[in-house]
Amino acid sequence: MAHARPRSRPAARIELGAARARKRLRSAAFPLLQVTGAATVAWVVSRYVLGHPEPFFAPIAAILALSVSIGQRARRAVEMMAGVLIGILVADLVISLLGNGIAQIGFGIGISMTLAVAFGGGMMMVNQAGASAAIVVALGASEAGTERIVDAAVGGAIALLVSQILFPPKPLKVVLPARREALLSLRDGLRDLRGLLDEPDGSHIDWALRTTGRIHDKLAKLAAARLLGAEIARTSPARRREIPVVDRFSEVAVVVDLIANATLTLIRDTVRLVDDGEEPPGWLPEAIAQLGDGLTVLTGDETSGLDPGPGAEACRDSALAAARTAARYGEGTHDWRVRRTAVDVRTVAVDMLRVTGIERREALAMISAEWRGIAPGPATGEMPLEPADPG
Repeated sequence: MAHARPRSRPAARIELGAARARKRLRSAAFPLLQVTGAATVAWVVSRYVLGHPEPFFAPIAAILALSVSIGQRARRAVEMMAGVLIGILVADLVISLLGNGIAQIGFGIGISMTLAVAFGGGMMMVNQAGASAAIVVALGASEAGTERIVDAAVGGAIALLVSQILFPPKPLKVVLPARREALLSLRDGLRDLRGLLDEPDGSHIDWALRTTGRIHDKLAKLAAARLLGAEIARTSPARRREIPVVDRFSEVAVVVDLIANATLTLIRDTVRLVDDGEEPPGWLPEAIAQLGDGLTVLTGDETSGLDPGPGAEACRDSALAAARTAARYGEGTHDWRVRRTAVDVRTVAVDMLRVTGIERREALAMISAEWRGIAPGPATGEMPLEPADPG
């Protein structure tokens, strides 16, 4: 029987590159169609409705306003039109007082961009102010400047119509992927930590720093997605009814931050314990695996925090199981570092309960009940009954 010849490395790379290109094209197809359609309509309106002979800036304005990230288009369209207005007004003033020329072009650009910065504009506003002033002074005709203002307004208005009325993005499609990526980074960190406990030899500081950096990067993206989702819901008339849902998911995202902080503390304390040459407690890998199982469930449950989603109960079971493991085996030791690691596990468990929609006080009570049901009472003096307050 003939066997298929394995593909060469160049062929495999070409196939992988083609697959990535197809994925990028699929994700960008509709936004590109929006930009193309808006630019065409903007040119038609300026040319045939308003009668401008060369309405080149109408499609340019639409392209610029729609070329930024989804959710930022409304703000960018307004900034662009404001920048164009500043640039043209300054350019007209420069032409009327000084005429046109090389020095006047530089003077108009500098003044326009300075005013845009003074008004608190972003890079879109500042750049458009400078570009508009340069073109108008170079042409030396205020009539062109007036038409350019109108063309910019047409392009920006059509961009707003497309992005805010006809095809507004869905806020949760911005927030949910970032939330999932953040949870995946935490799960992967716990999995790697469990693997570290299986092979504790050597220093693990570099690994801990890389893991911490990766988790903080995902958390920063989640924070940006929260703000962007809220902006979409509040600026798009078609999405304002989704504001309560977006606000609730923003609250859930804050709890994901708390899980991350607790997880990073667990990672730091465990690495410190191992690097100090101490024998890792035998119960710790099991507890870490249980926490990781709960996070795995959360990554596939998009309703957690809103409804009792299909993964919420499984996540709660994993969190409570980790707390029981820490209570059963973490208690009764005189090593304060091991006891602190047990508290770290319980703190992560509390925050995992909260991200499934359980209120903080109830989550604390559930974990404390698990702890009291297994661990010795306060007379032992081994550990506090209450988990660390997650805030």
